[in-house]
Amino acid sequence: MKHFLISLAFPCALFAWTICLDPGHGGTDPGAIGTYYTEKQANLDVANWAKFYMDKVGGITWTSMTRYSDMDVSLEDRVNYANTNDFDRFISIHQNAYNGSVQGTETYCYTYGSAQSFALRDSTHPELVRAYLYNDRGAQTAGYYVLRYTSMPAILGEGSFIDYNGDYNESWRYAYNWYAHSSRQGHAYTKGLCKHLGLLYPSFVLFTDYPDSVYSNSNFTVRDSFYVAGFQANADLIFEVKSKTSGNVLYTERTANISPGYWIRTFGINPTISLPDSGYDYYVYFISYIVPEGGNWNNRYSHVSTSLLPTKVKTNPTPDTSCIVYKSYPEIIYADSSIFVQESLYIAPSQAPADLIFEIKHRESGNILYHERIESLSCGHWIKTFGLDPQITLADSFGEYEVYFLSILTPPGGGWSNRYTYKSTYTTPTTVLSNSPSYILYKSFPDTVTALEPSVVIESLYVAPSQRPADLIFEIKNRTTGDIIDFERVEGLTSEYYNFDFSFTPQDSLMVYSVYFLSILTPPGGNWSTRYRYASTYNTPTIVLPNPTTIDEFAESKNEIIHHFSPSGESILFLYNVDKSYDNLEIKIYDVTGRIVDRISAIDNTNKLEYSGNLKNGVYYYLLTSNELILARNKLAIVR
Repeated sequence: MKHFLISLAFPCALFAWTICLDPGHGGTDPGAIGTYYTEKQANLDVANWAKFYMDKVGGITWTSMTRYSDMDVSLEDRVNYANTNDFDRFISIHQNAYNGSVQGTETYCYTYGSAQSFALRDSTHPELVRAYLYNDRGAQTAGYYVLRYTSMPAILGEGSFIDYNGDYNESWRYAYNWYAHSSRQGHAYTKGLCKHLGLLYPSFVLFTDYPDSVYSNSNFTVRDSFYVAGFQANADLIFEVKSKTSGNVLYTERTANISPGYWIRTFGINPTISLPDSGYDYYVYFISYIVPEGGNWNNRYSHVSTSLLPTKVKTNPTPDTSCIVYKSYPEIIYADSSIFVQESLYIAPSQAPADLIFEIKHRESGNILYHERIESLSCGHWIKTFGLDPQITLADSFGEYEVYFLSILTPPGGGWSNRYTYKSTYTTPTTVLSNSPSYILYKSFPDTVTALEPSVVIESLYVAPSQRPADLIFEIKNRTTGDIIDFERVEGLTSEYYNFDFSFTPQDSLMVYSVYFLSILTPPGGNWSTRYRYASTYNTPTIVLPNPTTIDEFAESKNEIIHHFSPSGESILFLYNVDKSYDNLEIKIYDVTGRIVDRISAIDNTNKLEYSGNLKNGVYYYLLTSNELILARNKLAIVR
């Protein structure tokens, strides 16, 4: 019979599979740091969604996690939990970080892992890439602890760079599960696993477009995209608009008898959606869920909600009057640099269709520096961002000048003289700074320093004539937390060239940590938001090692540490002949950002430690501790 055929491309789909999900980091270990969210939180959110989907897959009988809350779980405990319970597959969930400018997806298995580990990686990685369509950084191998010591096929996914802050802020997306952000990655892990095991993956639903705000008694639309799995078809999609305060359902719509496949559904076209006027602003959120035919919330397959990002319903006392509102525009820009201006507008039915004219005007002369017309907009609410296509740049006058933005809503082909309404930033103009060649250059700064010992950073700078006088701000920042450790401002720079020596004494710590230096050239009394130029050593941080005065007499005893390379290229670290009075011995290995990449504890009552790790090329540091007492430290340069 067909149901009992076994495909040679997949493990047998008749097995009862058990899956261990490993949300990386947790507790005192935040992992990568984003502006609004930490990696440990994002990992747990994604794992919870992955478990939600995997629990609905026929053939998976148990999905468990190494942690269910924000708690410390050691690498050893994660591996022991998976091995003791004899899970069939192990998936470790992580997010990456670099310097805020990189975004992409990576998936790893153990370098010397089983064929099934490679197969699980190769089926999961394309789904993680498709989840967000970020850069594909490749399916790779590594010697991570949880991959090396788990006894079942295992992978580790780096879904995204949570510190990315380019076109958008990635950690903000996690914090609010923006457009079902965490859910999307959780479903990708489930889909990749199901493809690997020959199982049918479950349905999902997410919002692709919905308004930030609407006017009461005015029509608006909400768009969903969703997938209905074959084994859950035919299904119904239920869409609801709910009051954020009371939870009352203000609008509901059911799309029935949906067959398997991918779908997009726009609500608010027929029938139309409009919300009542309460005489004041209030908030609503949208929720969509897929259910069996005729089903409801209690037997849903999947759901998505905007409860964390509610929509404001504005009172509309004059619903037949058009309006324009600037949502965002820059206060200060550099000449010859791209800028963006965003506005929202409402076109009343009695004034539709209409044209929108956008202009940038020189505030002193009134000359129009940029002009764009959008024609024949229908009635309703619109959001328009100018500066995307085409891009907007303003010419350099080698001195500051002011501009303002003017938007005009007119009849088709109309102009200022027969306008319906307009909006202007004339009273709050934007300053255009000369894009002159001031610069800051670090001449020397240390790679490694010792806590409590003075060190020096040397830099030179050139201050352009158009930017004099200026202030120089020098900051020392913790690279993990972003906290400012030390600060100095040099005021009233009036010459062209300067050289500065900044001395600092780093604080002591029981851990290796990293700092970087940030220098900012600003107008007098200015700061980061009004900067002319800046330079940063973020990408080449300085490692701060604990002060030798905190190291026990161990350092002068006959105990020894040896570091060398094996013929196969592995970096090997031995500790032997340790005084037995030391207990709870542990070696922690750090990378150049101060992040722990591996650790090992004493393995027998002889207090002998042996570490063998296949580290990538680079510089690492290790600390040997006994009950948090630092016994020894050193630097490892891994070059093969």
